Amino acid sequence: PTYGYVESNDAFIFSKQVISTISIICPDSYFQSVNSQDTVLSGVEATFTFPFSNESLDDPKLEFGSIVIATEKQVYNAGDSETGVTIVAHFLGPVENLLLYNNTSGQTFGIISEMLEILLGVGLTTGDDLFISTVKGNKFAYLLRDGNYYNIINTLAFDSHWLILERGDNIIGFIADSGSENVQLRIRHKTLY
Repeated sequence: PTYGYVESNDAFIFSKQVISTISIICPDSYFQSVNSQDTVLSGVEATFTFPFSNESLDDPKLEFGSIVIATEKQVYNAGDSETGVTIVAHFLGPVENLLLYNNTSGQTFGIISEMLEILLGVGLTTGDDLFISTVKGNKFAYLLRDGNYYNIINTLAFDSHWLILERGDNIIGFIADSGSENVQLRIRHKTLY
């Protein structure tokens, strides 16, 4: 689908045949995919490994799983144009100075903990949810804490850019001064044609 609004509806009602001219303005002229593409990043990813044999009786080789720190993923934009993203982050513990980035375009989007502490008394902490949209015409940054939404636009780093996905492969990731393992991040985008 694509979205637009009616600019005018000119009808010639005093003629034998009713004729109407409808003008529709589409500020974003691209068609969008119906379904969104989701990419999940987590500061900690558990991988399950279970060897079915252990030939050595001396070395303990039986490992049931391992934890991998994964803060970067490849996101593919199959569309004809660059597109904005919607980012949802959930925090399992305190996180200080979160920085989201697109390695492909060199863009960064940072949240300064000190500014958040001034605004709300506490920085990013357990149970917080962060909602960011970089979609053209619908940009926002909100924090959900204890059932209340807070506009946190004024806590962004001064050199922040609204992240976009370029056509093709993009390397999206995040870093934090502390608490990277407490971040669960979901990136959602629609393909534009």
